[in-house]
Amino acid sequence: MKRPKMLRRIQNPLLHMLFLALLSAAGIVFMLQYVLDGLALQQCLKTYAYVGSLRSESSEALPSELISALEASKNVEKLEIRASFAAKLTDAAVVPDFMMSNERLDQHYFIEGTVLSNQSRPQETTLVSDVYAVAIDKQWGSDSVKRTSMMLFLRRHRDEAPLEKGQKIFFIGDFVEEYNAVRTDRTSINLPSVWQELGVDHSDSPIKMHPLIVLPENLTAEETEDFILNFMEKNEILPIFEHYCTLNGQTTVREISDLSLLPYGASGRIYVDMGRALTEADRGKNVCMISQGMFLRNRLRVGDSITFSVSDGCFVLNNGYDSGLPMENETEPLTFLEEKTYEIVGIYHQFGRDFSDPLFYSVSDILIPLQGATTVARPYNCSFRVLGTNYNTFMSEFEPILSDYDYKLKFTDLGWKDVEDSFFAMQDRQILMLLCAALALLSAGIGFAILTHRHYRKEYALRRLLGAYRREARGCFVSGFFLAFVPGSLLAGICAWWIYRSYLLPSVTMPISMPNVLPLICAAAVFVGVCAYGFMRILINRTERHGILIPLKN
Repeated sequence: MKRPKMLRRIQNPLLHMLFLALLSAAGIVFMLQYVLDGLALQQCLKTYAYVGSLRSESSEALPSELISALEASKNVEKLEIRASFAAKLTDAAVVPDFMMSNERLDQHYFIEGTVLSNQSRPQETTLVSDVYAVAIDKQWGSDSVKRTSMMLFLRRHRDEAPLEKGQKIFFIGDFVEEYNAVRTDRTSINLPSVWQELGVDHSDSPIKMHPLIVLPENLTAEETEDFILNFMEKNEILPIFEHYCTLNGQTTVREISDLSLLPYGASGRIYVDMGRALTEADRGKNVCMISQGMFLRNRLRVGDSITFSVSDGCFVLNNGYDSGLPMENETEPLTFLEEKTYEIVGIYHQFGRDFSDPLFYSVSDILIPLQGATTVARPYNCSFRVLGTNYNTFMSEFEPILSDYDYKLKFTDLGWKDVEDSFFAMQDRQILMLLCAALALLSAGIGFAILTHRHYRKEYALRRLLGAYRREARGCFVSGFFLAFVPGSLLAGICAWWIYRSYLLPSVTMPISMPNVLPLICAAAVFVGVCAYGFMRILINRTERHGILIPLKN
């Protein structure tokens, strides 16, 4: 039984279309896997790169020769010199940071309070550690402690009397513990030393020599204030206190363009907790990132805004690190510029802080986009990234240069050695995917051209025998070609998209930016079409050269 005429006419084009769709879809899938592998390799290089910095005992500017050598090195993927400024917050409070308390004036707290309870903790030495619950009656000079009570830790000799419940006291605390200050009802505060009456040798700081006094009983509020002011003036604390008052709401603003370029130090690894990180594209925009501590303390969210004024400079601490807050003996004022409002685009978190390293960020530091202004490069505001594949080459290139200077290279090892074998294995797979994609797409184009030519060659020969010109006779090939190619390409694109969404994307483990696959699918279809049409023209010309009667004999 003969098949219907219409079925006979469309059967071969339908099979050609399915053949084209199958091989094209396979080629597109291989191509998409190649692209995903490439993006994953780039992200792997960046994630596990070595972040380097130059360390020295000196806080002076880095020699220009070293900076020029880093900029000229092909093995340095990126070099960043960051600027830091002091800033005054208008509508947000800073977060007390116990790791920043060493001689930092902003970390002293002038508290007037009432003893609520006492718990003694005897030690093996002649000292006793007392833990007091203290109601905060007044915080002098600042509102950074957002609590009504706190825990006070104080040491004394065994023969010294402890504080009694109900006593009014005035004390100067050394730091407030960060996590308690944020998450519990009571803030923990330490005094910098035992009482002066114990005869302990202190530094020259009058604050450390006079951390606490017991206030006389039955004083009015005005008499208590006069008593405390006289005490601070007598012991040379008043100038320090007055300068401390000017630091209310003051913090550090740091310019960055790449969060991953911040070298690992006492700040630990800084990563994005919510929102997004700042990038080069943010340059010139009023956007910022704040710490998780400021986010919790001020009940802020991504998308909210904070207002602050940036100064014309910052302080350089004893270790050469820039800070917007001075040391205790630093009284030189800064000039603050006009206030600006910044949108919060991200919340960062610090993991694994290590106080043994002087390289630290406070939990109140605000990050803003790098503006590109000329900044003096010092050991702690200059860092660079070296990809794992270039690390050995960089060391052999840069160590001879560094031998003439009193600087040492310090790298943050993010685990490149652990992923190196996997990286090169994926690199080999990427090459294989490219070869498979090229082979599949070429096979689709050439195979489709051969099938189309075989199906329409007799019709072409008959047209030529009946007197049609070559251009007119080729119309049967062109119409048959596009009749099968267009739906076949659409079917291939749909199948490849489904495989991409269902299987390829779920297998991606690296946090990569997903590519726009539609242009890739269209480019693959155009490539197959050009190959198929070009090869089909070659076959048509071959038919003309060898005689148009040959197709009729076969």
